[in-house]
Amino acid sequence: MKTRISWTCLFLVLTLPAWAQMQEKELKLAYIEQFKLLAVSEMERSGVPASIKLGQGLLESRWGTSDLASKANNHFGIKCGGIWDGPTYYKKDDDTDANGNLINSCFRSYASAMQCFMDHSNFLLDPRKVERYGFLFELPRTDYRSWAEGLKKAGYATDGTYHQKLIKIIEEFSLFQYDSLSTAQVMASMGTIPSGTLAMERPPIQLKNSSVLVFNDVEYVQSVPDQTIRDVATRHSISVKTLLHYNDNLYKSDVPLPIGSRVFLQPKRKSFRGKTRFHLVKKGDSMGSISNLYAVSLDALYTRNRMTPGEEPLPDEKIKLRGGKSKTPKLDVLAKPPVLLQPTIFTPPVNTGGSISSNNPMGESTNSKPLPGKHNTEQNQPVTPPNSAIAQPITAPQYYLVLHEETLDSIAKKLNTNSDTLRKINNLAPDTAVRPGMRIRIR
Repeated sequence: MKTRISWTCLFLVLTLPAWAQMQEKELKLAYIEQFKLLAVSEMERSGVPASIKLGQGLLESRWGTSDLASKANNHFGIKCGGIWDGPTYYKKDDDTDANGNLINSCFRSYASAMQCFMDHSNFLLDPRKVERYGFLFELPRTDYRSWAEGLKKAGYATDGTYHQKLIKIIEEFSLFQYDSLSTAQVMASMGTIPSGTLAMERPPIQLKNSSVLVFNDVEYVQSVPDQTIRDVATRHSISVKTLLHYNDNLYKSDVPLPIGSRVFLQPKRKSFRGKTRFHLVKKGDSMGSISNLYAVSLDALYTRNRMTPGEEPLPDEKIKLRGGKSKTPKLDVLAKPPVLLQPTIFTPPVNTGGSISSNNPMGESTNSKPLPGKHNTEQNQPVTPPNSAIAQPITAPQYYLVLHEETLDSIAKKLNTNSDTLRKINNLAPDTAVRPGMRIRIR
Protein backbone atom coordinates (compact mmCIF):
# COMPACT_ATOMS: atom_id res chain seq x y z
CA MET A 1 0.00 0.00 0.00
CA LYS A 2 2.84 2.38 0.94
CA THR A 3 4.61 1.46 -2.27
CA ARG A 4 1.52 2.34 -4.34
CA ILE A 5 1.18 5.70 -2.58
CA SER A 6 4.87 6.41 -3.11
CA TRP A 7 4.59 5.66 -6.81
CA THR A 8 1.53 7.91 -7.03
CA CYS A 9 3.36 10.76 -5.32
CA LEU A 10 6.37 10.29 -7.56
CA PHE A 11 4.12 10.35 -10.63
CA LEU A 12 2.52 13.60 -9.49
CA VAL A 13 5.89 15.18 -8.74
CA LEU A 14 7.12 14.31 -12.21
CA THR A 15 3.98 15.16 -14.17
CA LEU A 16 2.63 18.26 -12.41
CA PRO A 17 5.36 20.63 -13.72
CA ALA A 18 4.82 19.37 -17.26
CA TRP A 19 1.06 19.76 -16.88
CA ALA A 20 1.50 23.27 -15.50
CA GLN A 21 3.78 24.20 -18.40
CA MET A 22 1.25 22.82 -20.86
CA GLN A 23 -1.55 24.81 -19.26
CA GLU A 24 0.59 27.96 -19.26
CA LYS A 25 1.35 27.54 -22.97
CA GLU A 26 -2.34 27.11 -23.74
CA LEU A 27 -3.13 30.30 -21.83
CA LYS A 28 -0.46 32.17 -23.79
CA LEU A 29 -1.82 30.86 -27.10
CA ALA A 30 -5.33 31.87 -26.02
CA TYR A 31 -4.08 35.38 -25.23
CA ILE A 32 -2.45 35.66 -28.67
CA GLU A 33 -5.60 34.42 -30.36
CA GLN A 34 -7.75 36.90 -28.44
CA PHE A 35 -5.62 39.99 -29.10
CA LYS A 36 -3.78 39.38 -32.39
CA LEU A 37 -6.36 41.26 -34.45
CA LEU A 38 -6.28 44.21 -32.07
CA ALA A 39 -2.46 44.22 -32.19
CA VAL A 40 -2.38 44.24 -36.00
CA SER A 41 -5.04 46.95 -36.14
CA GLU A 42 -2.98 49.10 -33.77
CA MET A 43 0.11 48.44 -35.86
CA GLU A 44 -1.69 49.83 -38.90
CA ARG A 45 -2.87 52.85 -36.94
CA SER A 46 0.27 53.73 -35.02
CA GLY A 47 3.26 51.86 -36.45
CA VAL A 48 4.03 49.83 -33.31
CA PRO A 49 4.84 46.27 -34.53
CA ALA A 50 2.17 43.71 -33.68
CA SER A 51 4.87 41.32 -32.41
CA ILE A 52 6.07 43.93 -29.92
CA LYS A 53 2.52 44.71 -28.84
CA LEU A 54 1.64 41.04 -28.27
CA GLY A 55 5.01 40.22 -26.72
CA GLN A 56 4.81 43.09 -24.25
CA GLY A 57 1.21 42.24 -23.45
CA LEU A 58 2.11 38.63 -22.69
CA LEU A 59 5.15 39.65 -20.64
CA GLU A 60 3.66 42.58 -18.71
CA SER A 61 0.24 41.04 -17.96
CA ARG A 62 1.39 37.46 -17.43
CA TRP A 63 -0.70 36.56 -20.49
CA GLY A 64 -3.71 38.41 -19.11
CA THR A 65 -3.83 36.78 -15.67
CA SER A 66 -2.20 39.52 -13.57
CA ASP A 67 -4.26 41.64 -11.17
CA LEU A 68 -3.40 44.73 -13.21
CA ALA A 69 -4.76 43.16 -16.41
CA SER A 70 -7.79 41.40 -14.94
CA LYS A 71 -8.91 44.26 -12.66
CA ALA A 72 -7.69 47.39 -14.49
CA ASN A 73 -7.43 46.19 -18.12
CA ASN A 74 -3.80 47.39 -18.02
CA HIS A 75 -1.81 44.93 -20.13
CA PHE A 76 1.42 46.95 -20.42
CA GLY A 77 2.16 48.07 -16.89
CA ILE A 78 1.70 51.75 -17.79
CA LYS A 79 1.87 53.96 -14.72
CA CYS A 80 -0.01 57.22 -14.20
CA GLY A 81 3.13 59.24 -14.85
CA GLY A 82 1.85 62.49 -13.37
CA ILE A 83 -0.13 63.38 -16.51
CA TRP A 84 -2.90 60.78 -16.32
CA ASP A 85 -6.33 62.12 -15.37
CA GLY A 86 -8.30 58.92 -15.96
CA PRO A 87 -9.22 56.03 -13.62
CA THR A 88 -6.38 54.59 -11.54
CA TYR A 89 -5.36 51.33 -9.89
CA TYR A 90 -2.85 51.07 -7.03
CA LYS A 91 -0.52 48.17 -6.27
CA LYS A 92 3.01 47.72 -5.00
CA ASP A 93 5.62 47.57 -7.74
CA ASP A 94 9.01 49.26 -7.59
CA ASP A 95 8.23 52.66 -6.02
CA THR A 96 9.65 53.31 -2.56
CA ASP A 97 9.35 55.96 0.12
CA ALA A 98 12.18 58.01 1.64
CA ASN A 99 13.14 55.02 3.81
CA GLY A 100 13.34 52.63 0.90
CA ASN A 101 10.11 50.83 1.73
CA LEU A 102 7.83 49.71 -1.09
CA ILE A 103 4.73 51.85 -1.51
CA ASN A 104 1.67 51.57 -3.74
CA SER A 105 2.33 52.65 -7.31
CA CYS A 106 -0.29 54.43 -9.40
CA PHE A 107 -1.23 52.57 -12.58
CA ARG A 108 -3.62 53.60 -15.33
CA SER A 109 -6.96 51.81 -15.39
CA TYR A 110 -9.03 51.29 -18.54
CA ALA A 111 -12.62 50.43 -19.36
CA SER A 112 -11.50 47.87 -21.95
CA ALA A 113 -8.43 46.15 -23.35
CA MET A 114 -8.93 48.10 -26.57
CA GLN A 115 -8.45 51.39 -24.73
CA CYS A 116 -5.31 50.02 -23.14
CA PHE A 117 -3.80 48.81 -26.44
CA MET A 118 -4.48 52.21 -28.01
CA ASP A 119 -3.09 54.11 -25.03
CA HIS A 120 0.07 52.00 -25.15
CA SER A 121 0.62 53.14 -28.75
CA ASN A 122 -0.21 56.75 -27.84
CA PHE A 123 2.17 56.53 -24.88
CA LEU A 124 5.05 55.69 -27.21
CA LEU A 125 3.92 58.30 -29.75
CA ASP A 126 3.51 61.08 -27.18
CA PRO A 127 5.29 64.20 -28.56
CA ARG A 128 6.53 64.92 -25.05
CA LYS A 129 8.45 61.64 -25.19
CA VAL A 130 9.78 61.99 -28.74
CA GLU A 131 13.39 62.23 -27.55
CA ARG A 132 12.90 59.03 -25.59
CA TYR A 133 10.85 56.84 -27.95
CA GLY A 134 10.81 58.75 -31.24
CA PHE A 135 13.72 56.83 -32.77
CA LEU A 136 11.74 53.58 -32.54
CA PHE A 137 9.35 54.70 -35.27
CA GLU A 138 12.25 55.12 -37.68
CA LEU A 139 12.92 51.37 -37.42
CA PRO A 140 11.28 48.89 -39.83
CA ARG A 141 8.19 47.42 -38.20
CA THR A 142 9.47 43.94 -39.12
CA ASP A 143 12.68 44.43 -37.09
CA TYR A 144 11.35 43.25 -33.76
CA ARG A 145 14.85 42.73 -32.33
CA SER A 146 15.80 46.39 -32.81
CA TRP A 147 12.44 47.45 -31.36
CA ALA A 148 12.95 45.27 -28.28
CA GLU A 149 16.50 46.55 -27.76
CA GLY A 150 15.26 50.11 -28.37
CA LEU A 151 12.62 49.79 -25.64
CA LYS A 152 15.31 48.64 -23.24
CA LYS A 153 17.58 51.52 -24.30
CA ALA A 154 14.71 54.01 -23.83
CA GLY A 155 14.15 52.75 -20.29
CA TYR A 156 10.65 51.33 -20.82
CA ALA A 157 11.29 48.76 -18.06
CA THR A 158 13.69 48.64 -15.13
CA ASP A 159 14.55 44.99 -15.83
CA GLY A 160 17.96 44.90 -17.51
CA THR A 161 17.05 41.70 -19.38
CA TYR A 162 13.65 43.00 -20.56
CA HIS A 163 14.64 43.01 -24.24
CA GLN A 164 15.93 39.45 -24.07
CA LYS A 165 12.71 38.20 -22.49
CA LEU A 166 10.67 40.07 -25.09
CA ILE A 167 12.66 38.63 -28.00
CA LYS A 168 12.41 35.12 -26.54
CA ILE A 169 8.62 35.22 -26.27
CA ILE A 170 8.27 36.72 -29.78
CA GLU A 171 10.36 33.94 -31.27
CA GLU A 172 8.82 31.16 -29.15
CA PHE A 173 5.35 31.93 -30.52
CA SER A 174 6.42 33.27 -33.94
CA LEU A 175 4.75 36.60 -33.18
CA PHE A 176 6.87 38.22 -35.91
CA GLN A 177 4.49 36.72 -38.50
CA TYR A 178 1.88 39.34 -37.58
CA ASP A 179 4.22 42.21 -38.49
CA SER A 180 3.69 41.43 -42.18
CA LEU A 181 -0.06 40.85 -42.08
CA SER A 182 -3.03 43.16 -42.54
CA THR A 183 -6.19 43.01 -40.47
CA ALA A 184 -8.03 41.55 -43.49
CA GLN A 185 -5.55 38.69 -43.65
CA VAL A 186 -5.85 38.06 -39.91
CA MET A 187 -9.64 38.06 -40.20
CA ALA A 188 -9.42 35.61 -43.10
CA SER A 189 -7.19 33.29 -41.07
CA MET A 190 -9.75 33.42 -38.25
CA GLY A 191 -12.54 32.50 -40.66
CA THR A 192 -14.33 35.79 -40.02
CA ILE A 193 -14.18 36.84 -43.68
CA PRO A 194 -13.61 34.69 -46.78
CA SER A 195 -9.97 34.15 -47.69
CA GLY A 196 -8.83 36.63 -50.32
CA THR A 197 -11.37 39.30 -49.37
CA LEU A 198 -9.45 42.57 -49.35
CA ALA A 199 -12.26 45.12 -49.59
CA MET A 200 -11.82 46.01 -45.92
CA GLU A 201 -8.25 46.23 -44.61
CA ARG A 202 -9.48 47.23 -41.16
CA PRO A 203 -12.42 45.03 -40.16
CA PRO A 204 -14.27 45.68 -36.91
CA ILE A 205 -12.54 44.79 -33.65
CA GLN A 206 -14.77 43.19 -31.05
CA LEU A 207 -13.57 43.09 -27.49
CA LYS A 208 -14.17 40.17 -25.19
CA ASN A 209 -17.13 40.66 -22.84
CA SER A 210 -18.02 43.93 -24.59
CA SER A 211 -20.71 44.94 -27.07
CA VAL A 212 -18.59 47.84 -28.33
CA LEU A 213 -16.80 47.38 -31.64
CA VAL A 214 -14.21 49.61 -33.28
CA PHE A 215 -13.69 50.37 -36.95
CA ASN A 216 -11.70 53.19 -38.54
CA ASP A 217 -10.91 54.27 -34.97
CA VAL A 218 -14.62 54.88 -34.28
CA GLU A 219 -16.50 53.01 -31.57
CA TYR A 220 -19.95 51.65 -32.40
CA VAL A 221 -22.47 49.00 -31.40
CA GLN A 222 -24.81 46.82 -33.41
CA SER A 223 -28.45 46.96 -32.43
CA VAL A 224 -30.28 43.99 -30.97
CA PRO A 225 -34.00 43.18 -31.40
CA ASP A 226 -36.43 45.89 -30.18
CA GLN A 227 -33.59 48.27 -29.30
CA THR A 228 -34.09 51.98 -29.94
CA ILE A 229 -31.59 54.81 -30.28
CA ARG A 230 -32.74 56.02 -26.85
CA ASP A 231 -31.91 52.59 -25.39
CA VAL A 232 -28.41 52.78 -26.83
CA ALA A 233 -27.95 56.34 -25.55
CA THR A 234 -29.01 55.33 -22.02
CA ARG A 235 -26.80 52.24 -21.95
CA HIS A 236 -23.69 54.12 -23.05
CA SER A 237 -24.35 57.37 -21.15
CA ILE A 238 -24.67 59.51 -24.27
CA SER A 239 -27.43 62.02 -24.91
CA VAL A 240 -29.96 61.12 -27.59
CA LYS A 241 -29.24 64.41 -29.40
CA THR A 242 -25.51 63.64 -29.54
CA LEU A 243 -26.12 60.09 -30.73
CA LEU A 244 -28.43 61.27 -33.50
CA HIS A 245 -25.75 63.77 -34.52
CA TYR A 246 -23.18 60.97 -34.80
CA ASN A 247 -25.59 58.84 -36.85
CA ASP A 248 -26.86 60.92 -39.76
CA ASN A 249 -28.93 57.99 -41.04
CA LEU A 250 -31.05 57.82 -37.88
CA TYR A 251 -33.81 60.32 -37.15
CA LYS A 252 -36.21 58.80 -34.64
CA SER A 253 -35.16 58.02 -31.09
CA ASP A 254 -38.01 55.77 -29.99
CA VAL A 255 -38.52 53.53 -33.03
CA PRO A 256 -36.91 50.05 -32.87
CA LEU A 257 -33.79 49.88 -35.00
CA PRO A 258 -33.33 47.23 -37.70
CA ILE A 259 -31.47 44.32 -36.12
CA GLY A 260 -27.72 44.67 -36.61
CA SER A 261 -27.79 48.40 -37.39
CA ARG A 262 -24.55 50.22 -36.69
CA VAL A 263 -24.94 52.94 -34.07
CA PHE A 264 -21.80 55.05 -33.78
CA LEU A 265 -20.82 56.21 -30.31
CA GLN A 266 -18.30 58.73 -31.64
CA PRO A 267 -18.16 61.09 -34.65
CA LYS A 268 -17.25 59.32 -37.87
CA ARG A 269 -13.85 60.22 -39.30
CA LYS A 270 -13.34 62.60 -42.19
CA SER A 271 -11.49 59.93 -44.16
CA PHE A 272 -10.83 56.19 -44.16
CA ARG A 273 -7.64 55.32 -42.30
CA GLY A 274 -7.05 51.98 -43.97
CA LYS A 275 -5.23 51.41 -47.26
CA THR A 276 -8.35 51.35 -49.44
CA ARG A 277 -8.71 54.63 -51.37
CA PHE A 278 -11.92 53.94 -53.30
CA HIS A 279 -15.15 52.05 -52.76
CA LEU A 280 -16.48 50.33 -55.87
CA VAL A 281 -20.22 50.89 -55.79
CA LYS A 282 -22.43 47.81 -55.91
CA LYS A 283 -26.13 47.59 -56.65
CA GLY A 284 -28.07 48.82 -53.62
CA ASP A 285 -25.22 50.95 -52.25
CA SER A 286 -25.99 54.51 -51.21
CA MET A 287 -23.80 57.30 -49.94
CA GLY A 288 -25.28 56.70 -46.49
CA SER A 289 -24.50 52.98 -46.51
CA ILE A 290 -20.94 53.67 -47.73
CA SER A 291 -20.53 56.25 -44.96
CA ASN A 292 -21.57 53.66 -42.36
CA LEU A 293 -19.52 50.86 -43.91
CA TYR A 294 -16.25 52.78 -43.63
CA ALA A 295 -17.19 54.97 -40.62
CA VAL A 296 -16.52 58.07 -42.73
CA SER A 297 -18.57 61.26 -42.38
CA LEU A 298 -21.32 61.54 -45.00
CA ASP A 299 -20.62 65.24 -45.51
CA ALA A 300 -16.92 64.49 -46.01
CA LEU A 301 -17.76 61.84 -48.63
CA TYR A 302 -19.94 64.27 -50.59
CA THR A 303 -17.29 66.99 -50.42
CA ARG A 304 -14.38 64.70 -51.34
CA ASN A 305 -16.26 63.33 -54.36
CA ARG A 306 -17.60 66.74 -55.44
CA MET A 307 -21.16 65.49 -55.14
CA THR A 308 -24.30 67.36 -54.13
CA PRO A 309 -25.88 66.19 -50.83
CA GLY A 310 -28.69 63.80 -51.71
CA GLU A 311 -27.00 62.64 -54.90
CA GLU A 312 -26.48 58.87 -55.16
CA PRO A 313 -23.82 56.88 -57.01
CA LEU A 314 -24.35 54.27 -59.72
CA PRO A 315 -23.07 50.67 -59.72
CA ASP A 316 -19.39 50.35 -60.72
CA GLU A 317 -18.70 54.00 -59.86
CA LYS A 318 -15.75 54.70 -57.57
CA ILE A 319 -16.30 56.69 -54.39
CA LYS A 320 -13.12 58.24 -52.98
CA LEU A 321 -12.63 57.47 -49.28
CA ARG A 322 -9.50 59.41 -48.37
CA GLY A 323 -7.15 62.06 -49.69
CA GLY A 324 -8.03 65.31 -51.41
CA LYS A 325 -11.07 66.10 -53.49
CA SER A 326 -11.74 64.13 -56.65
CA LYS A 327 -9.96 65.78 -59.58
CA THR A 328 -12.96 65.37 -61.85
CA PRO A 329 -15.91 67.38 -60.53
CA LYS A 330 -19.34 65.80 -60.63
CA LEU A 331 -21.76 67.32 -63.10
CA ASP A 332 -24.72 69.37 -61.96
CA VAL A 333 -27.77 67.50 -60.70
CA LEU A 334 -31.10 69.19 -61.41
CA ALA A 335 -34.28 68.51 -59.47
CA LYS A 336 -36.33 68.35 -62.69
CA PRO A 337 -37.62 65.44 -64.76
CA PRO A 338 -34.96 64.28 -67.25
CA VAL A 339 -35.62 66.09 -70.53
CA LEU A 340 -33.64 67.29 -73.49
CA LEU A 341 -33.04 71.00 -73.04
CA GLN A 342 -33.28 72.91 -76.28
CA PRO A 343 -30.65 75.61 -76.88
CA THR A 344 -31.61 79.23 -76.48
CA ILE A 345 -30.66 81.11 -79.62
CA PHE A 346 -31.22 84.76 -79.79
CA THR A 347 -30.25 87.71 -81.96
CA PRO A 348 -30.04 90.96 -79.97
CA PRO A 349 -31.26 94.08 -81.78
CA VAL A 350 -28.67 96.33 -83.35
CA ASN A 351 -28.60 100.06 -82.62
CA THR A 352 -26.96 102.11 -85.37
CA GLY A 353 -27.94 105.57 -84.20
CA GLY A 354 -24.78 106.25 -82.20
CA SER A 355 -26.71 108.29 -79.63
CA ILE A 356 -25.69 108.95 -76.05
CA SER A 357 -27.82 106.92 -73.64
CA SER A 358 -28.73 107.91 -70.12
CA ASN A 359 -27.51 104.38 -69.20
CA ASN A 360 -24.06 105.27 -70.47
CA PRO A 361 -22.72 107.78 -67.91
CA MET A 362 -19.28 107.88 -69.51
CA GLY A 363 -20.76 109.47 -72.61
CA GLU A 364 -19.20 107.00 -75.04
CA SER A 365 -20.83 106.28 -78.36
CA THR A 366 -22.75 103.03 -78.04
CA ASN A 367 -21.93 101.89 -81.56
CA SER A 368 -18.18 102.30 -81.03
CA LYS A 369 -17.86 98.83 -79.42
CA PRO A 370 -20.42 96.00 -79.36
CA LEU A 371 -21.53 94.83 -75.93
CA PRO A 372 -22.29 91.15 -75.33
CA GLY A 373 -25.85 90.11 -74.72
CA LYS A 374 -26.87 88.67 -71.33
CA HIS A 375 -29.19 85.80 -70.63
CA ASN A 376 -31.79 85.89 -67.86
CA THR A 377 -31.80 82.28 -66.66
CA GLU A 378 -34.79 82.75 -64.33
CA GLN A 379 -37.19 83.89 -67.05
CA ASN A 380 -35.43 81.86 -69.77
CA GLN A 381 -35.57 84.98 -71.96
CA PRO A 382 -32.68 86.87 -73.54
CA VAL A 383 -31.94 90.26 -72.04
CA THR A 384 -29.87 92.67 -74.11
CA PRO A 385 -28.17 95.77 -72.76
CA PRO A 386 -29.76 98.89 -74.25
CA ASN A 387 -28.21 100.43 -77.35
CA SER A 388 -25.85 97.48 -77.83
CA ALA A 389 -24.80 96.27 -81.24
CA ILE A 390 -24.00 92.63 -82.02
CA ALA A 391 -23.05 91.71 -85.50
CA GLN A 392 -23.97 87.99 -85.34
CA PRO A 393 -26.34 85.85 -83.28
CA ILE A 394 -24.94 83.82 -80.35
CA THR A 395 -25.88 80.17 -79.73
CA ALA A 396 -26.25 79.22 -76.05
CA PRO A 397 -24.87 75.87 -74.78
CA GLN A 398 -27.11 72.85 -75.16
CA TYR A 399 -27.52 70.36 -72.30
CA TYR A 400 -28.99 66.90 -71.79
CA LEU A 401 -30.34 65.43 -68.54
CA VAL A 402 -29.37 61.78 -68.15
CA LEU A 403 -32.22 59.26 -67.89
CA HIS A 404 -32.28 56.08 -65.79
CA GLU A 405 -29.89 53.34 -67.03
CA GLU A 406 -28.42 55.56 -69.75
CA THR A 407 -24.69 55.55 -70.47
CA LEU A 408 -22.52 58.08 -72.23
CA ASP A 409 -22.35 55.75 -75.25
CA SER A 410 -26.12 55.39 -75.48
CA ILE A 411 -26.57 59.16 -75.17
CA ALA A 412 -23.95 59.78 -77.86
CA LYS A 413 -25.69 57.34 -80.19
CA LYS A 414 -29.07 58.97 -79.55
CA LEU A 415 -27.62 62.41 -80.34
CA ASN A 416 -25.66 61.25 -83.37
CA THR A 417 -22.26 62.01 -81.86
CA ASN A 418 -19.61 59.98 -80.02
CA SER A 419 -18.75 59.52 -76.34
CA ASP A 420 -15.20 60.88 -76.75
CA THR A 421 -16.62 64.20 -77.91
CA LEU A 422 -18.99 64.36 -74.95
CA ARG A 423 -16.18 63.54 -72.53
CA LYS A 424 -14.04 66.30 -74.02
CA ILE A 425 -16.82 68.89 -73.86
CA ASN A 426 -17.56 68.02 -70.22
CA ASN A 427 -13.95 67.47 -69.17
CA LEU A 428 -14.72 63.92 -68.00
CA ALA A 429 -12.07 61.35 -67.12
CA PRO A 430 -12.15 58.09 -69.16
CA ASP A 431 -13.51 56.06 -66.23
CA THR A 432 -16.21 58.53 -65.15
CA ALA A 433 -19.75 57.16 -65.44
CA VAL A 434 -22.86 59.28 -65.87
CA ARG A 435 -25.76 59.07 -63.42
CA PRO A 436 -29.49 59.72 -63.63
CA GLY A 437 -30.18 63.41 -63.18
CA MET A 438 -26.80 64.56 -64.46
CA ARG A 439 -26.77 67.55 -66.74
CA ILE A 440 -24.16 67.08 -69.44
CA ARG A 441 -23.29 69.57 -72.11
CA ILE A 442 -23.76 68.27 -75.64
CA ARG A 443 -22.87 71.40 -77.65
